[in-house]
Amino acid sequence: MRRCLLALVLAALWPVFDPTTSVQFEFSRASGKTNAFEVEFKHLFNHIGRDGWGWGIDLSLDTRRADGSQQNGITVKLPYTLQLRGGDAQLHFNAGVQKQGGERHEWVGSVAFEHKLPERNIGFIEVGREDRQTLVHAGVRHWIRRERLALDFSVQRRTAGDDRSAGAVLGMAWYDL
Repeated sequence: MRRCLLALVLAALWPVFDPTTSVQFEFSRASGKTNAFEVEFKHLFNHIGRDGWGWGIDLSLDTRRADGSQQNGITVKLPYTLQLRGGDAQLHFNAGVQKQGGERHEWVGSVAFEHKLPERNIGFIEVGREDRQTLVHAGVRHWIRRERLALDFSVQRRTAGDDRSAGAVLGMAWYDL
């Protein structure tokens, strides 16, 4: 079965404690009356800018509503980031475990690459496995106001067994509010 996915993502990120610790809230709505809300806590154990690499812990709580049913979940990941090309690019790795309500836990992981582009833009590509789905996601983030307000446009393809979907994502992110 092939489906087309169009999603709108609104995210707000607040560095609440210090430059290595943040809390992010994300709301998304996709075609098919699917809504999701996620709260993510992330803490890095060292400074990427200073050391050229970083690692930490990422804890997410989420709830999803689709077709009249609701599903809650928790995910714990260990992120690792390596700076490349004098800080113009970063390579990200994530590995962890996810538990959705009423289901067994699942190992999750992803690898992503981002690179600075001209005119306050960043290009990115990501491949990940989560929620029994494989996601390939690529796009551009445009900083409307550097490190404060960003607009993302990306395309993605999800595969879950024989079910496949592809579509576009338009996202808006506010930082340091």
